[in-house]
Amino acid sequence: MKRAQFILLLSIIAATMLAAQLGAPAQEAFIRPRESTAFSDKSDDIQKLRQDLHQLREEITIYKQQVNLPIIREEIKKMVKVPLMTHRILLRNGTIVNGSILSENLNQLVLQTQIGEITIARSQVSSIEEIDLGNPILSLHGAIEEKTFPNRKEYTGKIYNIGARRADFARILFHLYNDQTEKIAVDSAFVIGSEIFYLSGIYSMSAIMPGETASFHCIVPISGQNVSYYTTEIRFEHFE
Repeated sequence: MKRAQFILLLSIIAATMLAAQLGAPAQEAFIRPRESTAFSDKSDDIQKLRQDLHQLREEITIYKQQVNLPIIREEIKKMVKVPLMTHRILLRNGTIVNGSILSENLNQLVLQTQIGEITIARSQVSSIEEIDLGNPILSLHGAIEEKTFPNRKEYTGKIYNIGARRADFARILFHLYNDQTEKIAVDSAFVIGSEIFYLSGIYSMSAIMPGETASFHCIVPISGQNVSYYTTEIRFEHFE
């Protein structure tokens, strides 16, 4: 009887020890994922900090570029020399070319323009006029873009000051006509040019400095009428 009890006790002890040995790896396996998860969380935090730092560096770089941009623009203006426009050349096809005549002969003209030197054949020239540089002289710069809508016309383009003085409150007028040469609509728009604070305290961004261009966008209501053609008129003021 005692022998049977002793064997039973040994069996219980052996079973307990075996269960402890089998349970230890399970406990370790349960603990290790926690350590791995904690390490993974720290890695994610470090990676996020690196990303935030990289983004901060990019924002600082962009800010520096924006702060220095006006200075760079002024330096570029100082470096780029605008050619002096002394002549207006009217070609036989109606095109007007502004520039300064560098040389000429019976066959051709060599002209210094805003885009560089160009050569024009004498046979293409209709007339040559000298430009009075004492005042603002405004002319269209390039072609006008026209868009047609059921109730309006929209015109977009640029105006160039070839004179030697600033043009203030520059604007362009559009006169629209039907096929019977009757005027059916008129409207105007100020240019978007240089910003000026006048002595009177008035602020304007419709000035055009000598040698510079300004853009415009004019909307002309037409109330469904048919437009055959249009003419333009450029107006400006001049203040000291």
